[in-house]
Amino acid sequence: MLSKFFPHIQEKPLSERVQSRDAFIYLDRVMWSFGWTEPENKSIAEVILMGTAVFMDLCTDVCPLISMLMARCHISLLKQRLRNLRSEPGRTEDEYLQELTDCVRDHRLILDYVDALRSVLSGTIFVQFLLIGTVLGLSMINLMFFSTFSTGVGTAIFMFCVSMETFPFCYLCNMIIDDCQEMADSLFQSDWTSADRRYKSTLVYFLHNLQQPITLTAGGVFPICMQTNLTMVKLAFSVVTVVKQFNLAEKFQ
Repeated sequence: MLSKFFPHIQEKPLSERVQSRDAFIYLDRVMWSFGWTEPENKSIAEVILMGTAVFMDLCTDVCPLISMLMARCHISLLKQRLRNLRSEPGRTEDEYLQELTDCVRDHRLILDYVDALRSVLSGTIFVQFLLIGTVLGLSMINLMFFSTFSTGVGTAIFMFCVSMETFPFCYLCNMIIDDCQEMADSLFQSDWTSADRRYKSTLVYFLHNLQQPITLTAGGVFPICMQTNLTMVKLAFSVVTVVKQFNLAEKFQ
């Protein structure tokens, strides 16, 4: 494609351009076309390209976490309000009922917010789960059979970073599930025994809905939780076991 704008650059076949060595040569030719021939300019261009790639990957990992943190913040506030229901003496039964109704509406709003996130996060987390199992398996094979001490340290750090890619989000989803149970407990432990029939009927309906945990699924297949994250990590050990049983490492050495 660059040959359309820079005719003096001969475009190579795809099989050659995918190699890292030729990729750097290709990048040098592009920078030479812009007049960036000094080493400082080349370093700046490489830093900009790598910084952009890292920033895009960081946004992919952080955006789901920030979105669910906002949901958990509202859940925590709602949990505190449920705990304080009917704790102010001197109010009428209608005011108590209105306070409970507002909590029901806010809970419905939280559910709608999470439903809107499901369609956005489901595919992204599903791909990340699959990549974690595959990348960790290949990295562990390289660590156990092919790497030296120096490359092994770098591979181990890389494996740790890959494992941390979905760990915070899965841990947050587990905390939200626990928060849902705590919300139900807070509502049940509130002072509802002396309430009228309307209040108790609304409370029973609301309590039933609170007992349904807020969960997310990756691609509609895997539940997003710590157990799934650990399962993907265990997949790496399964890949290493297959390599050992069939002696595949010796065939590639």
